[in-house]
Amino acid sequence: MVVVLGEPHYYGRFGFDPKLAEKLKTPYDGPYLQALALSDHGEGAHGPVSYARAFAELN
Repeated sequence: MVVVLGEPHYYGRFGFDPKLAEKLKTPYDGPYLQALALSDHGEGAHGPVSYARAFAELN
């Protein structure tokens, strides 16, 4: 699974879907968080997402 944070109309062109990301828990939850499943396992992904420390420190 690939997760992005950005404009849904732009990333939607590449197959990213905000609904798929709704199963994830991140500090960035909302309509701009989108996901793209790269396998069947990605379709069922859920739970918390951890970020590299550099991203986690952005406020």
